[in-house]
Amino acid sequence: MTCWVKKTVWVSLFLIFCSAGLVAVQKFWKEVPSKFQETDEVEKTQQTEIFLSDLSETFHAGLSIGYTSDRVEQYMDKFSIKLVREPAGLSKRKMSAYFKKITLSDTYENCSKEIENLVEWVTKEFHKDYSPQILLFLARFCIEVNAEEKAIEYLEIVIQKSDPVWGSMGLCLQGMIYEDYMDKAELARQTYSRVLAHYPDSLEVTYANKALQRI
Repeated sequence: MTCWVKKTVWVSLFLIFCSAGLVAVQKFWKEVPSKFQETDEVEKTQQTEIFLSDLSETFHAGLSIGYTSDRVEQYMDKFSIKLVREPAGLSKRKMSAYFKKITLSDTYENCSKEIENLVEWVTKEFHKDYSPQILLFLARFCIEVNAEEKAIEYLEIVIQKSDPVWGSMGLCLQGMIYEDYMDKAELARQTYSRVLAHYPDSLEVTYANKALQRI
């Protein structure tokens, strides 16, 4: 009888121990996916932050113009662009080839593929510094080859997506195109007036005021 009681006690203790272990294991596996999920979210956030940081550091493109009140005149005088460092998503060599082909072309059609690729690239992940300058470069080429509607289109992206530093220039250049290349004096007047209304402290105020006096 005593032996049977001992066995019963030991079996009961064993079952209790197993039950406790099973509960602990279940609790652990419930917590693990949650922890893994939290880790994945943290890693994704960190990767995004690293990507955005790299995006601003890996590629710079700059127009050969100064930040002065006559930059519209400078822009119309030349339209060279400078590449520095490696771009994200496109090799620097390929980018250089694109710009070279565009510069050497005498029609929009001759380099439309390169232009469309550049426009898609810079607008997909719009960067406040280099995207507007590349679009301004492309608009300048379009002016050169009498593709004014395309120039207006690219400048509109600059106006809609950029900060005032580039937005004011994009808008003023639209006015200049309407005035000097498309013979649309009234549209030019309206556009220059928008420069004064929306960007009263911009570098383009001087140009817009002079334009309104001569139209």
